[in-house]
Amino acid sequence: MANISDFGILEMTRQRTRLNLLHSVSEECPICHGSGRVTSKGSIVTKIESWFRRFKIKSRERRLDLHVHPDFAPYLSESTNKVLWKIQWRNFIRIKLIEDAGVNIDEFRVFLRKSGRDVTEEY
Repeated sequence: MANISDFGILEMTRQRTRLNLLHSVSEECPICHGSGRVTSKGSIVTKIESWFRRFKIKSRERRLDLHVHPDFAPYLSESTNKVLWKIQWRNFIRIKLIEDAGVNIDEFRVFLRKSGRDVTEEY
């Protein structure tokens, strides 16, 4: 039975049953092994998919280079989840995946294949 306060208000507490939001949308950093947090792979894929949808609407270019951190590249290219293949198929573009240690683990860069120009911030 719950207690009723001096003001006649029922006092209740709740038990947390799920992980907090920070742990739901991020994961342990593979570089520092848990002392910091990075965006989850699923969240990064969502950002990449959104970027390519915007790009497809505004540009006629169809051959691009996607630069990602070496720890994230296998997630995009492995055959079990086919993330990169799905992005290419949905947007009718060719994407060459490039592992780039200069890119942060939770970021990506996109370059036009012909000119080599970085177009990440434009779309």
